[in-house]
Amino acid sequence: MNPNMAHAHESCFGPPSNPIDVKVFIESAKELETSTSRLVFVPSHESVAGFHVMEQLPVEFNNSVQEECSVADIKSSVENALNNPTLHAHIMKTHDTNVYVIHEHADKSSRKKRKRPGILDPANEPPVVTAFQKTLDATQLKSWQYMLDSALFMRSPKNSDQNVLISVKESSNALPDDMELVISPKTAIITVTVHNRLAWSQNMLSRSSQHALFASQTLGDLFETIQCVSNEIPDEQLSDGEFIGYDSSPKAQGSSGCVITIEGHAYGDGMSEFDYADKLLAHLEKRPSPKREHVKRATTSIYDTPLESLAIRLNKPYHLLHQGNCEHFLVFDQIRLHHPSDPPVIHTNSAEAASTDASTPYPLTLQITPPLLQLCRACLKAPALLSIVGDIRLGESPCMLCRVCWRAMGDGDEEFIVAPLPSYEIGW
Repeated sequence: MNPNMAHAHESCFGPPSNPIDVKVFIESAKELETSTSRLVFVPSHESVAGFHVMEQLPVEFNNSVQEECSVADIKSSVENALNNPTLHAHIMKTHDTNVYVIHEHADKSSRKKRKRPGILDPANEPPVVTAFQKTLDATQLKSWQYMLDSALFMRSPKNSDQNVLISVKESSNALPDDMELVISPKTAIITVTVHNRLAWSQNMLSRSSQHALFASQTLGDLFETIQCVSNEIPDEQLSDGEFIGYDSSPKAQGSSGCVITIEGHAYGDGMSEFDYADKLLAHLEKRPSPKREHVKRATTSIYDTPLESLAIRLNKPYHLLHQGNCEHFLVFDQIRLHHPSDPPVIHTNSAEAASTDASTPYPLTLQITPPLLQLCRACLKAPALLSIVGDIRLGESPCMLCRVCWRAMGDGDEEFIVAPLPSYEIGW
């Protein structure tokens, strides 16, 4: 599948659901769960056609059928192969080669072909791999072979398919010793996915992260848990009102204000008398009436607006603006009741503990897409750490360089600005 087509497909959302009142959903789900708790379907022999016939057959025959249909030997063989790094690498390389061949045969364009992966040569493989491949070839159980038309339904992995987290990331707030973990009464968990514009195509979006929150938490909790490179932009250093450089020391993550628009309401940060919501409305007033969005200011700020007080649509992108002109799109993917297998909710009977700043492990961060690092424009090997602006010795401005290449450049005679690039440390 063409990369542009794949990104265009991910940039299309919907169709959106009807507005869902979160508080009404919770109450309805509780009532439905209570009324159907005794009607839950439990699979049994009687619920599957043919089981009553098997029970009438001799025990020896049933045992032989179960032994013949057992996949225990296949399961153990698969586990042994995947647990062996050499065999696992052989399987993955074989699969990648087969997929590449399918794409090459299906691609009829005249574009320059990318370098073909190395063809597997059995003579150069370790003995354990050769024996493993002979075992596979001798296996009578075969899977369907890929056809050339399969390329129409296949795409190469994208960056947004990756996850920098190896486990679910809980809220960083610590718990006091007198707080206890218990399963809460039924409440709703809302899953939100954050999308960003692609740097090379502003009309397409790519998934940035995914989070799970309680319905009792606020839009402010959602905003504070989103990881964004804009939060790492270094602060300017001024001397007597003149710019002298940037502060490259790590800064603490803090809220810089934002506005979130949901169903025609602009929820500001409430951090000043003229916050982001007021600025957004003032900007919209300058647009011609036919192109002006119908947005009005909400009566509460993001920190005073619980998710359960909203009426939201699933699969519809909502707009988030912060750090001046940094945009994100929030898509509510799922609303469901809390399940016992989910991380527990924190409760306490102590009034003293309840007055502390402790919170639940929510919001949970489920996925973070790894950022695409720019390479140094000089060596094309190391990641760029500095942005050089206004240096006539370089072929472009700004020019991204690593520190080694910048030190090799030396100090020039012209004035220029050296700005550190984000280090992707905040919120990970």
